[in-house]
Amino acid sequence: LELGTDELRSLAAALLPAIQSAKAEESDVVEAVLNVDEFSTALKQPTGGQAVRLALRALRLERELDAALGLFKQLQGLFKEELTLDAKLYTEVLYTYEALGRYNLVLEAFAQMKRLGVAPDLLCYKSALRAAAKVKGYKAAVELLQGMAQHAVAPDTDSYNLAMRAVPSKAHGDVTINIFRSMQAKGVEADTACYFNMIRACASSSQYMQGLKTFNDMRQSGVRISEEAIWFTLRGCAEAPDETTVLNALISMEGQEGIRLSEVHYDVVIGACERAQNWGQILAIAARMGSSGVSPHEITGNSVLRACVALGKWDVALNLFKSMRSSDAGVDAVGYATVIRALAAAGKSRELLGLFEDFRSSDQSAGSAGEADEKTEGVHSSLPDLGEKV
Repeated sequence: LELGTDELRSLAAALLPAIQSAKAEESDVVEAVLNVDEFSTALKQPTGGQAVRLALRALRLERELDAALGLFKQLQGLFKEELTLDAKLYTEVLYTYEALGRYNLVLEAFAQMKRLGVAPDLLCYKSALRAAAKVKGYKAAVELLQGMAQHAVAPDTDSYNLAMRAVPSKAHGDVTINIFRSMQAKGVEADTACYFNMIRACASSSQYMQGLKTFNDMRQSGVRISEEAIWFTLRGCAEAPDETTVLNALISMEGQEGIRLSEVHYDVVIGACERAQNWGQILAIAARMGSSGVSPHEITGNSVLRACVALGKWDVALNLFKSMRSSDAGVDAVGYATVIRALAAAGKSRELLGLFEDFRSSDQSAGSAGEADEKTEGVHSSLPDLGEKV
């Protein structure tokens, strides 16, 4: 706050001790503020609005949030004519509602200040946008952005990001896309969060090519590339008619500065190849994961195992499974069942029984009785009838 006068400096020094004393004595903190001589004097001066802001700020610092709102309402009644309402004073009120988590009341207070003819500033708009983001009020967020232009308030990057966060991405991705394009049209630079919101909206709206273009723009802009942005870019491309789109997107990312690929990113591409039954490509991706130092986890490993089985490479599947198990890459009952089915189809009874015994002694068959029975039943169903030989 601008403490430009001796009176305001004295008030600032007197408020906190008065509030703290009232709290210690469990007395009314609002009364304590009203009884501060410097406060009652300042209310009658042109600096009355600043005095109220100081009081509200002090109460917020002491976490007396309900008291802050009570003081404001009481002063509005006592000093209706003298109290000058401006954007800075309303900022304190909006921040108090925010701190209380009463986001709908933030929006109501914002509407009230406009009805009273108080022109909101950037801080007021951003408080209202944060509230809209919390309650997913995307229509209110869009109206707030439009209102900023009417009050000659220039939205910044954070304003657009908050507006995009207010949009439920799965249901209204087109709204986020329009907000992002509006930001670009006004020459406002996007940050990591803005790019992420745009890419996620494109993925949920089946606009995968726009999402890929946005990701490339993000990379060229020099902002930090989040793992989530990478995942949603690939997730969107995985919805393309064939797997080559997401595969090419992955290849273009590998080895690039600022892009860190992990197993969850490879999972998306492997999943697309599995749906297309492109088993050979799955094995090629798994090989690239290894050369990049990315360890597979259960989902990736199971997909690679299924690819080996589909290609008739039971020995590769068995060796890969053993490697995964020894390296703690993560194996589950699905992985055991996949390899056991491959061994059964190849007539490899000795290897099959050895693997089944290994499963029975592993953590995968442990757990509650119900969980253990369910897992064991899945693996049992993969066992062939080996007859008298067994």
